[in-house]
Amino acid sequence: MAAEVRLKKLEELVLDQRAVGLETLVDLLLCVHHELSTSPLAQEKYIREFLQWGESLCLLYIIS
Repeated sequence: MAAEVRLKKLEELVLDQRAVGLETLVDLLLCVHHELSTSPLAQEKYIREFLQWGESLCLLYIIS
C-alpha cells in the first residue's frame, strides 16, 4: 500500500468520531504487555525494550 493511501486512511481514522479512545488503547497496550511478559519472547532484546517502554507509559497514564 502506498504511503499516500496509508496517510489518507490514517487521517480518516483520526477524523472519524467512532475512532478508538485513549483508554481503549491503554487497555490494549496492557493486554499486549501482559501477553508478551509471560511468553518466552520476553527474553528477546526488542521485546524486552518494548515491555520496559510499555510499563513506564502505562504507569504514567495510571498516575495522571
